[in-house]
Amino acid sequence: MKHLIHKTHHPHLKKRAMLEILGLIGLVAFIILQRDILQESFITVLEVDVIWFVILLSCYWIMLPLTALSYRFISPKPERLRLKTTILAHLAGAGPGRIIPGGIGNLSVGAMHLKKTGLTIEQAIGVVVTNNIFGLISNGLLLVGVLVIRPEIWELISSNVSSQQLLVAGGVLAALIILLQWLMHARGVRQEINKASRQFKKVFFRFIRQPRKVACVALIALTISLVHAFMLDFSAFALGINLSIADALVAMSFGVVIGGVLPTPGGVGGAEAGITAALLVFGLSAPEAASVAVLFRLATYWQPFIPGTLAYLYLRERRLL
Repeated sequence: MKHLIHKTHHPHLKKRAMLEILGLIGLVAFIILQRDILQESFITVLEVDVIWFVILLSCYWIMLPLTALSYRFISPKPERLRLKTTILAHLAGAGPGRIIPGGIGNLSVGAMHLKKTGLTIEQAIGVVVTNNIFGLISNGLLLVGVLVIRPEIWELISSNVSSQQLLVAGGVLAALIILLQWLMHARGVRQEINKASRQFKKVFFRFIRQPRKVACVALIALTISLVHAFMLDFSAFALGINLSIADALVAMSFGVVIGGVLPTPGGVGGAEAGITAALLVFGLSAPEAASVAVLFRLATYWQPFIPGTLAYLYLRERRLL
């Protein structure tokens, strides 16, 4: 019997070990490829105000439990979702999950953990997607509010956007639409998307019939968006640069959009470019704008990278991923 169990599980364990070794190699290679950004981040850190820098770094860890709480409110089986391991899963998404472009890796790590709590993979995806929809809506509402209160920001941005930039944005959008259409016409992919879509609708409509939980998730999403905007503000303060919270919110939104569209791990390069471009429009010099963007990404992207990798290994060891 023992021999049969050993034979049954050995191929699976071997494949898992190979995948984790490949993932580790990928992580090391990614860090080596991004050594210039890391070096620039280190140089920037040497110039910061220590108090503002500590506040900036602390904000990330204050936010970490909020997503876990949001998952619990949305989940069809909240009683099976433990906050401690869900927080670790979200942190793990900020480690190895960042290797997969566009934030998809972070989402997939969260979905895999929710599946381990007893949800189907389709339900897990539904919870994660619902949470991110609320995040996008909250950020959009805050952005619209800023533009309504300060319409000059929109005028400033529109007057500084070139036709070439609009063409590039249009080209990227067209490519994404074509890719989506191609995926929808692939039979196997279409079946999986339809199956996940049906489960997502069940999770979503069940959730929105609970006003208190919806209000809690909406409040969490707004809090996360605001804290991210304040983190960009704190990044500027740490470098002795004055930046209003309204400008920070707009710049952060630019970074999120461009970082999410570009097919790089965690939006590296794209997010920094989007934030820098917006800050240039708001009157910062090129070195100032780049330094603020790099410091912000150091706190939100690079800071949780090693802890996230350790969290990933811990959860894998306990078969919670």
